[in-house]
Amino acid sequence: VGFMSHRYGIQAAHVNEMEIITGQGDLLTCSKDKNTDLFDYARGGLGQCGIITSVTIPLVKAPTAICTYKLFYRTSDARCFLEDVKAFVESDEIDMIHAFLKPCTNGSIGSILSSDVFAASSSDFKASVKEGASNNGLVFFLELGCYLWGDQVRDALNAKTVKKLFSSKDGYINGEYFSEECDFQTYIQKDPPVVKTNKAHGTVPHPSFATLIDEKDVLTLLSKHLDSSARGDDSTNEILIMPVKSNSSLGSGHHVPMFPMPEGSELSFFLLFLGSVIPKGSNTISNDNKASFSSKSSIMSQIRAHHCGLHALSKALGGKRYSYDTITAEVKGETAWKAHYGDNTWEGLVLAKRKFDPQHILCPGVNMWKNENAKNTPKAIG
Repeated sequence: VGFMSHRYGIQAAHVNEMEIITGQGDLLTCSKDKNTDLFDYARGGLGQCGIITSVTIPLVKAPTAICTYKLFYRTSDARCFLEDVKAFVESDEIDMIHAFLKPCTNGSIGSILSSDVFAASSSDFKASVKEGASNNGLVFFLELGCYLWGDQVRDALNAKTVKKLFSSKDGYINGEYFSEECDFQTYIQKDPPVVKTNKAHGTVPHPSFATLIDEKDVLTLLSKHLDSSARGDDSTNEILIMPVKSNSSLGSGHHVPMFPMPEGSELSFFLLFLGSVIPKGSNTISNDNKASFSSKSSIMSQIRAHHCGLHALSKALGGKRYSYDTITAEVKGETAWKAHYGDNTWEGLVLAKRKFDPQHILCPGVNMWKNENAKNTPKAIG
């Protein structure tokens, strides 16, 4: 999943060919025309059938530069935020979309905009940020990107279509957005906001829950999170939000059985709930506060329980887990994984496992099979 998934879906849907060492020790080439069962169950397959050693993917020409547009929404305007995201998805002018739920503080927003841009923002915008910070508030941050080609420049882009597109939206804070032009190669080498936050917090546990949910149900799941006192310290937690086009809407040849998405959904949202187990009031874990951190070990259990509650709601709404996060340990056994993948995909995976890794050498850690330790009993599957 990436910042162009609203248009192209997931990366695994755009693989031409792979080389894989199976659990049997064979080096095989697979594609949609050759060893198709291995191709289907290795893409997004959590390593259950083999170790991928080579991938062939199609490439497209990279733009010269990117013009980014940054908008902020209050949590009270969550519905408007989501409606705007869906409208931007429909626009041919927007090439990149990703969003976050972040703390509404000068430091947090200043790190996104840069201190100079934040300093140059309107007094009304600064006042709104100050008000949000004083209430320990959160803010939705939406970043959009328009690719620039050759000698195309931002001013021309603004004058043509993007400015008109923004003028039809009034939910973002004070109707103020921030634009910046950047060399494309420079942009893609920057740390995303979530990575910046994790680096700032140091090497601390980051409990997480990731899900794909239909566009109509996103607000329900976000509301449960925002209404819960068990979500952890808002100053250290974030949510990554990305719209994702369904595999089925991409057309034939893009089906990825091992990446289930909400049934019947043309547009889903990928939500990654990120927690940080940091003592309140501390920005990182240092030698001076390790004792304080150890005394807060219950925070991890609290956040994990909250994430499990979100998982239960997402599942009830028809959502699907992004198959690896820190609640994987809570999803145990064949019954749970079969429900996740659906009967047909599960049966195909069972056959692929028997064929390519019958002794269960590969990836036992996801708690998928009922008798993983019985390496010489492949009939334990199914």
